[in-house]
Amino acid sequence: EDSGKAASVVGASKISDDNGVIMLPERYDKNGMPTKLVIYNHGAGGRVTDTYSKITFSSFAKLLTKKGYAVMEINGVPENMRNENYMSVADNGSAAHMGGWVFLRSLANAYKYVTEKYNIERDGCFVIGQSMGGITSLNVALSGIIPVKALALDAPVISAFHDAYFGGGWSSGTLGGS
Repeated sequence: EDSGKAASVVGASKISDDNGVIMLPERYDKNGMPTKLVIYNHGAGGRVTDTYSKITFSSFAKLLTKKGYAVMEINGVPENMRNENYMSVADNGSAAHMGGWVFLRSLANAYKYVTEKYNIERDGCFVIGQSMGGITSLNVALSGIIPVKALALDAPVISAFHDAYFGGGWSSGTLGGS
């Protein structure tokens, strides 16, 4: 693996195909000390596709890789599940980023994949959630599905039940309903 470059984690999920990337630190050593992992959970407008990932453009993610951390981001819901009735609550599948069971299983599979493929610490990771990624990150930490050392939230949405399930929210352009 080339240091500092994003490596694809496509297909990490066993429930279905999901997209993801991992940015390795500049001094990544596959045989040295294991690398600390930061999982970044994007907001509702974020995506990871074959050609785009928010973290690959993030100065914060680049700073973390310079400091020796690996940074991972996954799409959150396999693309072929986005149009299922339970995932199409919002205009672009935003409700899919609430950290429900589909996301948690996908993340657990991606975490297992990167800890087996790369020299990543296996005793826990750091989780960062931005905007809608806040509720996702909180659910990751509370679920115990992967070991979390620390949780950081940036402008988090941490309660979206009413907006996602009773109208309003992203599809109407305002939180709190119509």
